Amino acid sequence: HLLERERGKRSMRFAVKRYLGRSLAANLHRAQRDYSLARLLRQIPDLREYVPRTVRLLVPEKGIRAPGILISDLTENGRYFVVSGGLFTTSLEMPIKKGELDAVVNEIKRIRDIGKNNGVTLLWDAFLLQFTPERKFVKAWIGDFGGVNFDFK
Repeated sequence: HLLERERGKRSMRFAVKRYLGRSLAANLHRAQRDYSLARLLRQIPDLREYVPRTVRLLVPEKGIRAPGILISDLTENGRYFVVSGGLFTTSLEMPIKKGELDAVVNEIKRIRDIGKNNGVTLLWDAFLLQFTPERKFVKAWIGDFGGVNFDFK
């Protein structure tokens, strides 16, 4: 879902991830966990640039039925399309040109290594992959926080 919000003279778009299918308490817990993970990741200088700039917690209140998180619109108003890293690795039909596959894999491995050096395990499905309409790889974002784990020692 996309949400558009007026701020001053410019319009901003956000993606909304809702947590459904379980009890309200369990869904709220999942939303709070993902929001907290995003905030922690943004505090790690080496990973900050890979986390969407805006991540906000949405709690059930007026007009909001289910908990969720609001994140920056990575399509940048339709300029790009975004694919889940988990879907990318399991899809039979790759959404990109074959020549771009190496760039995607190398970038994800590089970011995962940065995470590992900072005590963070990043699964493939933690990534959202940004592409041009011509299917050229642009950037890998850490945006599905269910695939993020901190290695506290």
